[in-house]
Amino acid sequence: SPAHLDHHGGFPWLAGRGWIGRLCENGSDPRGSWRRSLARGSSHPGSVVFPLCADTLLGWGNGATIRVLAAERRLPADPNYNAGENNRSLVATLRTGRGAICFAGDVEADAERALLGQLEPVLVVKVPHHGSGTSSEAAWIDALAPRVAIISCGEGNRFGHPDRARWAAISSGASASSGPMRKG
Repeated sequence: SPAHLDHHGGFPWLAGRGWIGRLCENGSDPRGSWRRSLARGSSHPGSVVFPLCADTLLGWGNGATIRVLAAERRLPADPNYNAGENNRSLVATLRTGRGAICFAGDVEADAERALLGQLEPVLVVKVPHHGSGTSSEAAWIDALAPRVAIISCGEGNRFGHPDRARWAAISSGASASSGPMRKG
């Protein structure tokens, strides 16, 4: 996820209780204020924080794997801070014997396009950037072909997420293979 408060605001609470065992992060914000609370919490026994590069495959036990991709390294510098930071999100796919889940952080359309050739179908996708109008293009949804799409956003948020047009495209089944989706 990007170094935005809506993604790391819960770190002090989680870290303070020792609930963050391992945190993989993109290393793009080495002096970020969010790191102080995380450092306090990661002092608990067994806690590990480490930067993770793109195109990494991690074994997770019982045959599960986590594949991590980062489009940001493939993109030109973005003069828009928010878009540039969003595109630094790591895209992680957890794959087990029962299926796969893609966690896409806040990647925007440019990052989605940069990763298209590396995506594989999943059962579930956490829709990028809270379902904003700057992400989840039809090609992205088609490549992932999810049966379930989850949008994480606060009701009545000031950004208007999820974008109504984007939600309509996702929920109508932007892909023939993904099928219809419901708001729930």
